Amino acid sequence: MTEQKLSIAAQIAALMPGGDDSRMWRNYLASALEQVAATDDLTLLRAAKGADEFEVGFMAFVSNFPGVEIEPAPEGGFYGVALGLVKLDRALRGEVLRAYAAVLRTS
Repeated sequence: MTEQKLSIAAQIAALMPGGDDSRMWRNYLASALEQVAATDDLTLLRAAKGADEFEVGFMAFVSNFPGVEIEPAPEGGFYGVALGLVKLDRALRGEVLRAYAAVLRTS
């Protein structure tokens, strides 16, 4: 068997229960969107900053394993996404995110 370099995302996904059960993943995403919809602006920004810090530390830890390819985080990271969300009206943001979550749960 030849050695293959797997991306960290592929290795983590392989460890998760459920494999490629898209319904399960849609439900997880819907739950996350509902939580974001219920979150105030400051809490959302703090959580995103913490997520970015965790990601940097986690990537540094994982980079120590041989054969693991690290893919850089997207520009702006979680904080950039959260910053875009808090620029929206909070009630409107919540309504849109809850509607998106409902669509995910029914599809």
